[in-house]
Amino acid sequence: RVQLKLPEYAATLPDIEWFQNKLARHGFEVPRNGELDERTRAVVRAFQMKYRPNNIDGTPDAETAAMLEVLTTPDPLKSSMPIPITNIASPIETAAEPK
Repeated sequence: RVQLKLPEYAATLPDIEWFQNKLARHGFEVPRNGELDERTRAVVRAFQMKYRPNNIDGTPDAETAAMLEVLTTPDPLKSSMPIPITNIASPIETAAEPK
């Protein structure tokens, strides 16, 4: 899913407020001021360290955006498909019959 989103974010990178909102939604404590301040860079670095350790420069880039999008947006294919329930036996059916 990240690879599918990458061209979209490479063409148009979201603003800093978008990154801050997505990072906060994912559970990071980040300022929500729309500025690429040192605290925001530190949080972006922490995110990159966890999910993309080959480049942890703290720069909000297309790959970081694609990863944040995938991690904070439910997969529509998974969320729309019901989970099948099969082969579930009740405790009564599985209990051994007395002899």
